[in-house]
Amino acid sequence: MIYKDNIYLRLSLPFTLLFIVATALIWLLAVTLLSHTLEQRLQAQLSHANTILAQGGFPYTPPLLSNLAHLLQADIVLLHADGSIGQTTVNTAQQALKAAIQRHFSPSSTGSTTQFTVDNEPYLASYQPILSRGDDRYTVIASVTSLHNVHQVAVEAAWWLSGGALLGVILFALVGHRITRTITQPIRRLAAMASQIAAGDRSVKTAFAEENEIGELAKALNTMTSRLAHYEQGVAEKSRYTALGEMAARLAHEIRNPLTAIKMQAQLLHESLSADQRPRSGAIIDEIKRLELIVTSTLDIGKPAQLQRSSCNLNQLLTEFVALLTPMFEHRHIRITTHLPPNPPLANLDSDRIKQVILNLLVNAQDELPQGGEIVITIEYALDQGCLTLYVEDCGPG
Repeated sequence: MIYKDNIYLRLSLPFTLLFIVATALIWLLAVTLLSHTLEQRLQAQLSHANTILAQGGFPYTPPLLSNLAHLLQADIVLLHADGSIGQTTVNTAQQALKAAIQRHFSPSSTGSTTQFTVDNEPYLASYQPILSRGDDRYTVIASVTSLHNVHQVAVEAAWWLSGGALLGVILFALVGHRITRTITQPIRRLAAMASQIAAGDRSVKTAFAEENEIGELAKALNTMTSRLAHYEQGVAEKSRYTALGEMAARLAHEIRNPLTAIKMQAQLLHESLSADQRPRSGAIIDEIKRLELIVTSTLDIGKPAQLQRSSCNLNQLLTEFVALLTPMFEHRHIRITTHLPPNPPLANLDSDRIKQVILNLLVNAQDELPQGGEIVITIEYALDQGCLTLYVEDCGPG
């Protein structure tokens, strides 16, 4: 999976670049400090040696100067009062170095150090006035050494530091890579899971043992997936029920029209029959009314459940509804008995919905009485609570 805005790069690159820049600055500072320290140490060594030689009353003989030059690893120069070189351990072939020494020193100068370049090679020189008068031929003693070795040591140290810095950068990159991966890999897995969820897969789950923000995110994502699957299942079931209700409503609508015509013809036929024939036609009309009630209930299934409340006498509603259903139940040898309270208060209800509820209860009770029996409908009024309670009981085994 490729990301245009890669979080791994956004996390790793800034820290890696910052570490590289910091390492480079530290390396430059270390190399500069090392080179300066070596030069300062060499300068202090030459100045100390010059001070001792200028005050110690040493005999400035060529063997002594040669031994001292070898000990100090520097050339020694004795200058006359007129600024000319008296004695020196500088090689006779190094005329340019001798000229530079004369050019930078004078007998009247106090003790000091200086740097100069001869043939592209750096030199450090330190000179001190000779205070002892044991030998009046010379007035200044100077020590001159090449800085080539110092710079060479600094370059070698720079290479070693560069290697250490490179190793540090590599180690930092490896550690940073691992740390970044511990952050980006779980996020990548969660992103893949989210893509599967978006594609419609509700069975995908992820497990993280870490007790941190990513673990909490994984738990929340799992919970969201479960709830989404449950919600979609509910929506699918509701859609199926809605489609079934709409189909039943269309079917009932198609049945109701011919059923109304049949009812009208049956009623006309019932009026034209003799008295001994009317019970049979009356039973037919009662069954047609039952079918009408079933069709009406079926049509209500496809309609939105909106209550049409109005003040209603529940005793009167139940009496009229039971009178309508009594022939159908008597045909099955089922007797309906009612117990109604005297003068109950008006109830705020949807009369059609109440009839539907009562019908469903009576149909269920009828199913429990295949051999006939009795159904008892009771309405109780609790004066202290101000409510009406309706009970439907049958003598069946259920």
